[in-house]
Amino acid sequence: MISNYSFYNCSGFDGTLKLSINLKYINEHAFENCFNFVGDLIIPNSVVEIKNNAFLNCSGFINDLLIPNSLVIIDSETFKNCSSLNGTLTIPPSIEKINENAFLGTNFSKLIFLVENSIDCSESIGFPVDSIVNVQH
Repeated sequence: MISNYSFYNCSGFDGTLKLSINLKYINEHAFENCFNFVGDLIIPNSVVEIKNNAFLNCSGFINDLLIPNSLVIIDSETFKNCSSLNGTLTIPPSIEKINENAFLGTNFSKLIFLVENSIDCSESIGFPVDSIVNVQH
């Protein structure tokens, strides 16, 4: 588990963020306002929940966000204002809930839902409707 505010306002990153393959939870504000990351943000296959504001206002991540099949909940404003994320976001079938503004302020070119069941989404998860593609899995 990465605790609340563990790396809040951290500016010392200078490369790719590599998270433990045994990590289950990324708690509130864990990486909020961190910058100087480089490359894709890869969430390990062990993570089941990412809490509120975990990556709020982070910069430097580019291209795709790789969400594992283990993830069940993406909480409010988790990736809000991570504007350098600009590739494709694929939501795996394991996702059961996406809370409000989870992706507001990102610049993904496309959002793909690989759905098996319905997903409980807040009224706005932060994407324009025309960027969403639903794919029955």
